[in-house]
Amino acid sequence: MTTDVLLIHPPVNFKLKGEPAMSSLYIGYGLLHIAAALRKSGYTVTVWNLEEALMMGIPEDVIKERIISLDPKIVGVEMNWVHFGKGALQTARLVKEALENVPVIIGGLNASFFAKEIVQKYHDVVDGVLRGEAEKTFLKVAESVEKGRNLKDIGGLVWFEGKVRDNPLRKDDLYENIDEIPPYSWRVVKHVIWDVPMTRAPLMVSINSCRGQCPYKCVYCVGGKIGSVMGRTKYTVHSPEWIVEQVNLLREEGAEEFAFQDDLYLAGKKRLINIMRTLRKEGVTDNVLGFNMTSIPGFLDRETLKEACRAGVFNIDYGVETGSADVLRICRRPTTIERILDSMKVTISEGIIPFTWWMTGLPGETFEDIDKTFKLIDQTISLGGVPKWVTPVIAIPGTDMFDRAEEYGVKLRLKTFDDFLVFSDLKSRHMSSHLAAITHETEHMSAYDILNAALSIKRYIYSKRKEILWILKKHLNSIASRHPNLSADMLEKRIKDHIDYIPKTFF
Repeated sequence: MTTDVLLIHPPVNFKLKGEPAMSSLYIGYGLLHIAAALRKSGYTVTVWNLEEALMMGIPEDVIKERIISLDPKIVGVEMNWVHFGKGALQTARLVKEALENVPVIIGGLNASFFAKEIVQKYHDVVDGVLRGEAEKTFLKVAESVEKGRNLKDIGGLVWFEGKVRDNPLRKDDLYENIDEIPPYSWRVVKHVIWDVPMTRAPLMVSINSCRGQCPYKCVYCVGGKIGSVMGRTKYTVHSPEWIVEQVNLLREEGAEEFAFQDDLYLAGKKRLINIMRTLRKEGVTDNVLGFNMTSIPGFLDRETLKEACRAGVFNIDYGVETGSADVLRICRRPTTIERILDSMKVTISEGIIPFTWWMTGLPGETFEDIDKTFKLIDQTISLGGVPKWVTPVIAIPGTDMFDRAEEYGVKLRLKTFDDFLVFSDLKSRHMSSHLAAITHETEHMSAYDILNAALSIKRYIYSKRKEILWILKKHLNSIASRHPNLSADMLEKRIKDHIDYIPKTFF
């Protein structure tokens, strides 16, 4: 069986085979939305998870033979995070060895930020990097290949012809109404050998609920500058009806739990409440384990949290980051210590578990600020907050911390795309403690200090695991009573698993 388009979720690194620091088992929904848009236009599409194939022991030669037998007219390779840099290039080379003349296009968030470097150095295996949202532009690529046209006029395409060429994204390269983007399905994901579709989605999947640029300008985050690279500057949210359709489709495919791991919290109180009430009205809440959200502390008030709980939201990931008010100010983080503590209290009182995320190596951070982070961790724990993730911040292109490093007292250790390929080389047992993956130093902290601070916080949180569980147990029966599909025992196990994973959290 042949296919028009082959879309590949790459491994982190072919050589690690089952030991990557970042799991490649979850395919990004961006790639799956591209597949949905292509299928809607009549193209046959096959999606592969190459990490899964390598973990199953399928040799590269066999994968190459399968590429030849599928005979795709174009191949797309996902690169959302820098961790997949080396694996994406290895995948592109494997495709070229199998079918030399088939165009290979790489896309994804971090591919977009490193597009010119990738094309400059690796144009022997990468025909182009497609910047930004690519449902429409990848369709234009497919149409151009089908009609025998070259790809040089595709909006958002970065390509090489004697030098790097960068096509601007045009207005018609994006869906103005994002509800026109078809919901994605896992059934396009096929086994590399047997060419049979996945019968089930993962038990937990992410929903793309919104798109566009965050209005805030946190110096370590790409969200506030993403529009300049990805093409969409205006923040926009899917309608409640579209979100219900997407959840129901994935629920039919086997998903039981859903995550809004994007900026849905920026939708505003009125729209958020409307989405939550629609989920309840359409009966979605009755048939799922529940939902996860992310938020900056202080952005969700009591009424919104109450409606979220009723809709099945049972945990929220709060990006607390630091216990220092000075560092929050320097980083332009739109929250305060008071709002952080209030979020813990209100969230758990409304039947939702507040998880907290922490960073080290932020601009302006001192050892005294790290002490304040320890203090705030204690305060959030006492209020029912559960530390979930600790990581040194990654200074990456597209952030002010990287682009204006000197202004923020930051000395970059990793600057080029090839420098960041170190993330593809680290094994899971090394990732959380490897000095080579510290991207920078600050005016007050060396790379070793930044790494050691993260490790110290992890050890401290882990040492308090019994206290964290003891405090949460006082709330679990009340929380479980508001979520009929969950039990206190299930929630306790979930929390214990998160705390046990703290020492392994990585960049």
